[in-house]
Amino acid sequence: MVSKERRRLFNWRTGAVLFASATVLGTGLGAMTASSVQAQVRSYTPRFKVQARGRTTIFGNAVTTCSTTIAGSSGQPSCDTARNATVTPATANNFYFMEYVDIDGDGSTFNSSSSTYTFPTAHAGFNIIWAGLYWTGDTSAGGFSGSAAPNAALRNRMSLKVPGVAGYQTITASQVDTSGNRYSAFADVTTLVKQGSGTGEYFGANIQTGTGGDRYGGWVLIVAYADDTEVMRSMTIFDGYQAINSGSPQSFTISGFLTPESGPFEAAMGAFSSEGDVFYQPDQFLINGQVVSDATNPSNNFFNSSNSLYGQGITTGTTITTPGGQTLGPITRNPAYPNLMALDIDIVEARNTSGNAIIPNAATSANLQFTSTGDVYYPTAFFFSVQVYQPVLDQNFNKTVTDVNGGDVLPGDILEYTITYQNTGNDSATNVVLSDPIPTNATYEPNSLRIITDPDPLLTTPATPTDALNDDRAEFNSATNRVVFRSGVGANATNGGVVAFDDPNVPGAVNDTVTVKFRVRVNSSISSFPTPISNQATINYNGLFSGRSFSGVSNNPATPTLSDPTIVQVVQPSANPNLLLVKRITRINGSTTNGSVNLAGYDPDAAYPYDDNVIEPSLAPDPPTYPKADTDKWPGTTGASSSTFLLGTRNGGQAKPGDEVEYTIYFLSAGTNPANSAQICDRVPTFQTFVPNAFSADPDAPSGGVGASRGILVQYNGQTLSYTNDADGDTAAFYPPGTTLPAVCGGVLTDNPTGAVVVNLGTGATSNGSTNLGGTVPNATAPGTPATSFGFVRFRAKVK
Repeated sequence: MVSKERRRLFNWRTGAVLFASATVLGTGLGAMTASSVQAQVRSYTPRFKVQARGRTTIFGNAVTTCSTTIAGSSGQPSCDTARNATVTPATANNFYFMEYVDIDGDGSTFNSSSSTYTFPTAHAGFNIIWAGLYWTGDTSAGGFSGSAAPNAALRNRMSLKVPGVAGYQTITASQVDTSGNRYSAFADVTTLVKQGSGTGEYFGANIQTGTGGDRYGGWVLIVAYADDTEVMRSMTIFDGYQAINSGSPQSFTISGFLTPESGPFEAAMGAFSSEGDVFYQPDQFLINGQVVSDATNPSNNFFNSSNSLYGQGITTGTTITTPGGQTLGPITRNPAYPNLMALDIDIVEARNTSGNAIIPNAATSANLQFTSTGDVYYPTAFFFSVQVYQPVLDQNFNKTVTDVNGGDVLPGDILEYTITYQNTGNDSATNVVLSDPIPTNATYEPNSLRIITDPDPLLTTPATPTDALNDDRAEFNSATNRVVFRSGVGANATNGGVVAFDDPNVPGAVNDTVTVKFRVRVNSSISSFPTPISNQATINYNGLFSGRSFSGVSNNPATPTLSDPTIVQVVQPSANPNLLLVKRITRINGSTTNGSVNLAGYDPDAAYPYDDNVIEPSLAPDPPTYPKADTDKWPGTTGASSSTFLLGTRNGGQAKPGDEVEYTIYFLSAGTNPANSAQICDRVPTFQTFVPNAFSADPDAPSGGVGASRGILVQYNGQTLSYTNDADGDTAAFYPPGTTLPAVCGGVLTDNPTGAVVVNLGTGATSNGSTNLGGTVPNATAPGTPATSFGFVRFRAKVK
């Protein structure tokens, strides 16, 4: 790979733009690995939680139903009757030959069904927050001479087709739970669902399950979405896999929410379960010890093979009015049999058998319980959704990271973390304090705290807090190795302030985003690769109205998973040379002054990142103007304020015909590896002629022609030597106008009107007639170290 660095210069007479270039070689490689997870029967744990204006919904279908052609148990109602049964006549998949449903007309699927769901995509703020796909089945052969699943080993896969995305997608589970031949599986499909159009027909297919008596199979999508027209809700999705039967109830407590202090509010529960039958009862679902029921899910037979939302069964074109008055749907299933025959897909309001609300005002937790004394069923996934009144700072609590050096994250690189959040709740947050531990394998970069935006009108942003404790709104605590930011109106050196809430339904509501930054340096001692650097911030605050305390953790917006840490991988430095050039005018007519212009000072260019010891990100958006990694290893250079090495000016002032101009090209090997085959080519500017004997009085370099004119000066490895202009054995040469230039000058060119200076740099550099071989310039490990990592090339030209 050949790369070039180019640097603009100004010709005072013509205004022409000139360039210096260097050629370096390097290669690199990398690899990625992936893994899968499989488990046995498992307790119920939270899969996902969010607090947002929005709703959680569930839809799906079965891929099995009773056969109208293959007989099951005698004396049972017909299959058509069973498919349409709710409570009477009492039916179950145990009594029928269960066969595949396959409605998609696609030869690649052996079973399939669909569910059409209408999302409120036109509502302000609509957005898919999270989507989880669950599927379940029994892979063994059922009764009445049924057949086993086509390939039980593939139960961790199914096919999903979403509206707006062409064709089926093969989904592989990240979690599989089993109980004998029965199983459930889960996959996060947020990215796929967000790629689609939202509203439309969803198809589930190729679910591994058997046929025959007492067999079942099906799928659901549980989707949490944002909608500014909805109330603020705390929404939690749980999953697991346990048999609920007589004597083995299961209960779970959920917390981390705050219901309104007074007045009515909404609370609901959704569930996906298998093996719950109309025939077998009683089984119950309880919240806080009170039995939950509705018109479709009786108090003594809650898990009864139904698909319902708020008491209304879902069939074809079903429209639901929620307890809060919102309209859901229309929703359609294909096929639309009311009896799913061993699958439950339901949402129920959290009310007891008397119709009274179960969750009290000002509640912060709830207990959910599944019981049975007759049926055996397997809850796979369920969600709890409750209206809340509280500040929410962790829904849009995002943390990103930038490698300031650019490219791969390597030992010694500087990482800049940017953290943003806003209050998306319905109460103001008080005493807002953000803390962030410095990650393992990194060290805090001193004086890097920044407050970019803050709602406090008395704070001028961007602000630069000190690292000291308790003297302003932020600090680095070396004892706990963490940074702390206190945000909001009225924040001070000891307490956080107030961050008001952004309510899209209230005209004139605020939209205050807090943004802070800090930097760390990747430890140079890392020797095992790849090494992850994982970092996650925490935010603590109180509700203004309730006074209750809340907390949350930051999210990495680069992944579909919410509330996950921000991770970078430190990789082994590859062969990544980086030869940087800075070109300056250092004399005119042998003098370091030209009128009022000082040619012996330090003249950094704010628009060029490489002429100082300040690590800067790219100075232009993608694609960057300067894609090479920046450096802080120039010798004798302090930041961007002073240098005893990079002397000279970018604009030398006025020049007239006959004036002699001295150019100096400073070079530094700033990569992670040495620069091999290193060469510099610099063409003499237009309207100027090379001065062939400019440095004949300086010490001679070895190997050059005896008595030859010397117009090139090179400083390297502590020596400053003059070189002949001919390709006569030393490592520098001048190519006169009209001669063929070497490849380093941009290819083998005969168009050479002004001539060019070519220098082969580093250890092992040679020049022998037409052969030019650049040597090796070791990479700098510190400013001025080693002495062979830097130097300069100098020549003079006379204005025509």
